[in-house]
Amino acid sequence: MARAKINPTPADIAKVERLAGQGFRLEDIAIACDVSVSTLQKWKELPAIATAYRKGRIEATSNVAERLYNLAMSGDVAACIFWLKAQAGWSDRPQPEATAQAEVHIYLPDNGRGSAA
Repeated sequence: MARAKINPTPADIAKVERLAGQGFRLEDIAIACDVSVSTLQKWKELPAIATAYRKGRIEATSNVAERLYNLAMSGDVAACIFWLKAQAGWSDRPQPEATAQAEVHIYLPDNGRGSAA
């Protein structure tokens, strides 16, 4: 006999948003909601859960980005470096020289003019 379909409650939706916003993995959110991971995956197809999950992740990313930005603006060197690498495309890898020098070979014929004969 098939198991009864479990539908998310408003409390489940709020829990998904809160936990996603705190960076929890789907496996952990499923445990907190007392459902299987496969059930949570099916729930994520529902507009209310999908929106709650995305909203939670966006809120968390926004909070961390704001904190990082404030640290960088206050002079935290590590935060400045991270921001510039992540947002401005900076890299600490060695870059090729902008003024590459071409190798020139000059071959002079031996025509015997310099010999003392």
